[in-house]
Formats: sequence, C-alpha cells, structure tokens
Amino acid sequence: MKSLGIATLLTLLAAVAVAEDRYFVPEYDISLASVSVRVPGKQIVRHFGSPLPLLDPNTGNPIDSAVVGLRFSDESLSVQWSVEKTAIAFDLKNNSEVPLAILWNKASYVSPDGRAHPVFHQGIRYADRMADKAPSVVPGGDRLSDVVAPADFVRYENGWRTEPLLPQTLPSSSEARKAKNDLLLGTSFKVFLPVAFDLAVHEYTFEFVILWIDDKEVSWDEFVSRLKKN
Repeated sequence: MKSLGIATLLTLLAAVAVAEDRYFVPEYDISLASVSVRVPGKQIVRHFGSPLPLLDPNTGNPIDSAVVGLRFSDESLSVQWSVEKTAIAFDLKNNSEVPLAILWNKASYVSPDGRAHPVFHQGIRYADRMADKAPSVVPGGDRLSDVVAPADFVRYENGWRTEPLLPQTLPSSSEARKAKNDLLLGTSFKVFLPVAFDLAVHEYTFEFVILWIDDKEVSWDEFVSRLKKN
C-alpha cells in the first residue's frame, strides 16, 4: 500500500477538522410589541401587540385586536410586516377612501441602540439612497408592497455592501450561544413611518421585539453566506 504524501495527509486532516466543526445561525421569532399613532390635534393612540390572536374566554372567538404578530390594522390602513436580513418588507392596504402618501423623507429606522437612521425603499438606487425621495402614493382601497431599509447601512467597498439589521451568526459553543441569545432576547427596534391622508399626517411608530431565537445548525457554505454583506 502506498504511503500518503505529507501534503495529501495535511489536506485530509484539514478536511476532517472542518467536518468536525459545527456552525450555527439564529432563526428569529419577531413580533410587533406596539404601534403608536400620532395625529395632529388628537391624543397619541398606542396599541399593544400579541404574538397570537386573543380569544374571548367565554365564547372562544377571536377578540378584535389592532396588533397581532407582525400585522397591524386601523381604520386608515392595514400593514403586514416581514423582517428580513437587510430590510423590513411590508404589504400595506389603504383602508380609507382617499389616497395616502408615505413620506419617505421623514421616515426612519430606529436600531436596537436607539439611533434613528434615514431609510430608502424599492426602486431607489444605492447611489441615490441619501437623496430626497418622492412619496409613495396609494389610492383608496389599493395596496402597496415595499421595504424599509436603513440608508446608512449601505456602503461602497469594492462593490456595494449592506450591513444586516441583526446578527446573522452564532458561536459554536453552546455556552457562548446561550449568552449571545440571552443578550438578544427582548431586543427591540422600530420603524417610524409618516403617512399623509389629504392634509392630515398620521405618524406611525412600529416597535418590533425579538421573542425567541432558535439555533439552526448549517453547513459551512451557508454560514459563510450569512457572514457576507449583500
């Protein structure tokens, strides 16, 4: 039997070492914690969220709630959110009979550290992300699908790179993973979205919270893809 060369042996040992390593990424369970609505001349209305529909203890029927999971609805609009790696997507319906306009120049993303960041949305080139943005107009009864993305999370470094909204990888040791998850649990972040109806501007503040984090074991390639910036 032929003996293995040193280079071949080292390659095999490296492959075994990599095979024995374990790689983990977080799978976030995120819900709306609250939604505040400020309309000039009126009191601020704050709706508190529930991860699941609430049931009437007497009848067992769902209780009408403005905020359930990642969905919010009032007489003016309904919106379903989806938190993604580098942006927060939404599907919005205008519940009123008049057009609404999302005022992008005044909108912001508030990161977990409490800092407000200017935002951009679909159809805006990275190079124009900091420029003035025209409002998105939605006629009465119609819908709009779009995203909210922090403009200053994007930078040019030998190509466009985007920072993720939340950590995308976890340590390999269970103790370190638990410590990191404990720090992230309960973390909140916000989207401030001013919406104009005729002459009245409704200022919506959507507060999101991390309810739970699952450790998902992945391949090396998927782990690396999470490390990469878009």
